[in-house]
Amino acid sequence: MIRIMIVESEETTGSSLYNIIRVYFGTMCETVVVKSGSMAIEQSISFRPDIAIVDTQIQGLTWIQTIREIRSRHPSTLFIITTPYSRYSYTNEAAVLDIREILTKPISRKEVVEVCTRVFRQVELQRISQSDVLFMREKVELTTPFLEDSFINGLIRKEKGNANAGYLKLLGVPQESGSVVTLEFREKGKRAASVSSITASEKIEGYYDDLRKIVLYYLPCLMSFVMGNRVILYVPADIQTTLYGHKEELTAKVRKLVQRLEKEFDLQFRAGIGDTYETEQSIWSYRESLQCLSQKSKSVVHIKDFRTEGIKEGFPREQFNNCLQTGLKSDHDSAAAAFEELWVRMDEAEYETDEIEKVMLELMCVTEHKAAETGLIRWERLRDSESMACFRSQGNRTQMRKWYLEQWLSLCDDISAMRTRGSDSVSGKAIKYIREHFSEEISLEEVSQAVNISPFYFSRLFKHETGKNFIEFLNDTRMQKAKEYLVDPMYSIKEICHKCGYSDPNYFSRIFRKYEGISPSEWRSKTGTNEV
Repeated sequence: MIRIMIVESEETTGSSLYNIIRVYFGTMCETVVVKSGSMAIEQSISFRPDIAIVDTQIQGLTWIQTIREIRSRHPSTLFIITTPYSRYSYTNEAAVLDIREILTKPISRKEVVEVCTRVFRQVELQRISQSDVLFMREKVELTTPFLEDSFINGLIRKEKGNANAGYLKLLGVPQESGSVVTLEFREKGKRAASVSSITASEKIEGYYDDLRKIVLYYLPCLMSFVMGNRVILYVPADIQTTLYGHKEELTAKVRKLVQRLEKEFDLQFRAGIGDTYETEQSIWSYRESLQCLSQKSKSVVHIKDFRTEGIKEGFPREQFNNCLQTGLKSDHDSAAAAFEELWVRMDEAEYETDEIEKVMLELMCVTEHKAAETGLIRWERLRDSESMACFRSQGNRTQMRKWYLEQWLSLCDDISAMRTRGSDSVSGKAIKYIREHFSEEISLEEVSQAVNISPFYFSRLFKHETGKNFIEFLNDTRMQKAKEYLVDPMYSIKEICHKCGYSDPNYFSRIFRKYEGISPSEWRSKTGTNEV
């Protein structure tokens, strides 16, 4: 059944249109006639027309206002207008309002039937399309949890490259960075941890759909299936805007989530929150979230809180900062001296072994993090379980001091080596790669992978060293080569376009004009070169 509303101020014309539709289309249509724009808007609320035939001479509200009001309520309604004037008088309005057909008065029976038949087909196609959309939406809703689980499994297995980016694209996630939150649960009380975890896991698996609804209500995220007594969440966030306020906001949301889950499932929940990283580096955020779970005193811990949690009062901040600065400057001797000074102050303050461990972990983490922010190193020295176990298995204080000093100087040497090779080598390699591959469809991500640095840091370093961003430098290179090709009469403009890495000659011409002020053809004429 197709619902048609005729909005016609002339009673005879309205009746004529009604009768033609009733005679030729019979029971396949339900038709109503109204005389004004305000009546049409009111009628449309309950009638929900598939098609509205609107007279341009209606009284009260104009036909344009009427169409806009009806469309705001029913976007799928298709419109036909009737007018005593030439159809060309309404060309602009028809295009803007997406008018499907125009009937010029006096209207013939044949014209009405032909126009209605065409628009009826559009209604049917629209219904099929809407049905397909609903079907696809249902399928997406069913498959989304599986896609999210696959993405998170790839993340924690440290899979990189196009796979994870593909999942984010499928899931409609625009951000290319985020934080990992690991939720851990067990039964309340003092039962053995293993038994408690198994029982809790069985309970949560049985109510996974309810768990998912609650989690997504409090936290826009991607969510894994139950993994033992844990569920892993990936919270997308823009790495360039995740300042301190973001950490506080995320922690507050996770805390509310944990409180709601404990009330809903009568289990003990804890959460560890990692820092924000680019997607391909999110394994670090996951490991940080596990690290936070090792702190039993709180139900929700963010890695930025974990690093300084429990450090003894009277912390030697001045010596610590001096150590940090010398490490980042990559001065081996000064770094060793600063480390010794920090250790002496901890000895004087009678730091226990676990307190020393926290200070050393803080020093290594902060140094690596700051070095990674400048693109000098990749931050993963202390992010694996073996290194963390070594930190905790040292013998007496003399052995600890030696081992930590070796680790500290090794880190400083890594930073020094990268600084010596410098960002020039990164930019130099990138420039070489661009000049060798400018004729291909290369991207910033591809070049950053070729020089073994993340896209975010590559973009900053390249701009700093060359004074141009990646796209500007690529276009500069292509324009220089284009001018070389243009002086060779053997190449057509279209061939030069493709040889310079552009697939669209019109786009190539626009870029060339932007750089040179004239088109490629004009530039060629100016040089006195003619195609062969």
